[in-house]
Amino acid sequence: MLVAFCRMGGAMSFNIGYVSVSRLFPTQYTTTVFGIVNFFSHLITIGSPIVAELPEPIPMVVFCCNAASAIIFGLQLIEMDRIKANDKLKEKKAREKKFKNFISENEIEKQAIK
Repeated sequence: MLVAFCRMGGAMSFNIGYVSVSRLFPTQYTTTVFGIVNFFSHLITIGSPIVAELPEPIPMVVFCCNAASAIIFGLQLIEMDRIKANDKLKEKKAREKKFKNFISENEIEKQAIK
């Protein structure tokens, strides 16, 4: 019974990862962030049996440290507003285009002077 609850908890953790990545990060970074999150979550999952076999207080200390860090880092995440993110992306592209035009105009002037 305990194993079934543990498996359900692990599955729910991975599902939270799937859902939260799309809500917390811009679309252009979603696949990269999802890959990084998935990689680290699998690394932690691989290391869990090793930690479970260590002497008695160590597994509980590791668990408490992981729980505390999850709470601290989780509170730092801010759900992004898709509309504001798209507006910022458009502004950034417009600035880059303006900068490229500025550079190309300067190069044309330099060539005209020569």
